[in-house]
Amino acid sequence: MNDENVAQAEMPRYKGHHAVWALKIKEVRQSPKSVVFEGGSWELVPELEAYAPITVGHNFILGQQPKAGDYYVCYTGGHICCLPSSAFEQAYTPV
Repeated sequence: MNDENVAQAEMPRYKGHHAVWALKIKEVRQSPKSVVFEGGSWELVPELEAYAPITVGHNFILGQQPKAGDYYVCYTGGHICCLPSSAFEQAYTPV
């Protein structure tokens, strides 16, 4: 997560093979022009309204190809990715 969008509360935690924090994505949209990453910036809007949109760079969008319904996942080691809901929900349960 970047410092520009500080969540009001800790992301929900899940347990599977690894303990992770995750948010289900409601929408993927371009960021306002005031938020700039090299190559452009995008926002992942969480389904849970208590959380601010997560700003990511264009390379993240190209590599992860997030879409509505996917999960934005943060692993304890700092790795961040997006997983399709079917794969995430089969592997993880809320803590």
